[in-house]
Amino acid sequence: MIERLEGVGFNIEGSRVEEVQSKLNRERELGKLRDVAEEFEAIFVNIMLKSMRKSIGETNFLKGYREDIFKDFLYWEYSKLIAKNTNLGIAEKIVEVYRQNL
Repeated sequence: MIERLEGVGFNIEGSRVEEVQSKLNRERELGKLRDVAEEFEAIFVNIMLKSMRKSIGETNFLKGYREDIFKDFLYWEYSKLIAKNTNLGIAEKIVEVYRQNL
């Protein structure tokens, strides 16, 4: 009889461990989802900034491919900062939609 009770206790603890592990895995996946959603938002902002940049006249600064490379890096950093520090809502909406599938 005692052996059966010990077995039941072990099964209860085992199911709790599985439950906790499942929650941890879900949180980990949710964290990955947030990272990807924020990166997507940064890419979206980058595309938006590039379109805005094309509408502005050219400058004489470093003319040529060096200027293009510099501006690409500069605007990519701007994009990451804007996506991280402002609430555009794109990343949050992506997480909200895909969270149900985790």
